[in-house]
Amino acid sequence: MNRNILILLSMMGLLSCRNITKGAQELPRPVADGIARLEGSVISRIEYYYLPESTLTRTAIEPASLLLNAPYKAVVRVVPRDRLVAVAQMLSENTYAPTLDKGDIRLGVIFYNELGEPSLSIYFDQSGKRAVINDSVFLVTGDLRDTLRRPIRCLVE
Repeated sequence: MNRNILILLSMMGLLSCRNITKGAQELPRPVADGIARLEGSVISRIEYYYLPESTLTRTAIEPASLLLNAPYKAVVRVVPRDRLVAVAQMLSENTYAPTLDKGDIRLGVIFYNELGEPSLSIYFDQSGKRAVINDSVFLVTGDLRDTLRRPIRCLVE
């Protein structure tokens, strides 16, 4: 009995420390965690926040400011599983380089679990090249922003 518990705890420890690799690149922890949350939990709703890139502002918009002042907000309450799989796949296919500058945030997407708690948040800056993923900032190469914008393309210029 004790041996089975030890084996189970060892397996749980190994699974919780797993790293997701893409080819030779290891994905950053916030990205790997986001993929795991999309693939392994029930997402009850997705909120989209959008400030058009052409809108001029006096200062760079932070994620918290976008949530409060975005002129466009969309809430999806019926979340198709294939949508989550597409975002998880795009997260794994993009390339990430840590950076310090968040840029001027214009698009925010927050995925909520069945308890109504945020599971994953992704914000993109005006250029579409910088992203804040669960509070970590990256330069992103790939089509993640386009994949996230697809459901709200009627709002996007």
